[in-house]
Amino acid sequence: MGYSCNTVSMMVYDEMIVQLQGASSKEHTSQNTWDHNGLDHFAEIGREQRDGAVTGSVWAMLPDGARCRKVGSFRINPGGKVARWPSSTKAQRWTAQQAGQGKYQETYQIPFMVLE
Repeated sequence: MGYSCNTVSMMVYDEMIVQLQGASSKEHTSQNTWDHNGLDHFAEIGREQRDGAVTGSVWAMLPDGARCRKVGSFRINPGGKVARWPSSTKAQRWTAQQAGQGKYQETYQIPFMVLE
């Protein structure tokens, strides 16, 4: 069995990773890794949420390259609003929301309504 969440929330998650990687100063080999303030960061999706939100943790690799520390948690509400995401800017969160919601409309050809 896989991870269940709201489709638009997962599309916004994917776009959030794109935004963070786009602001990175180097290429990354992992699909969910970016750099911020000189440290490599990565996102780890957490447990399923009954309401369909995507939640998880953001981690930073320590300079020794062998250990990491938790930076904070992220949450993308069922309607696609990024409620919190450490190491991101407001502009990145807004752009990811717009891109994810647009991708949803394009994919399913139905109007998107935020019910938050």
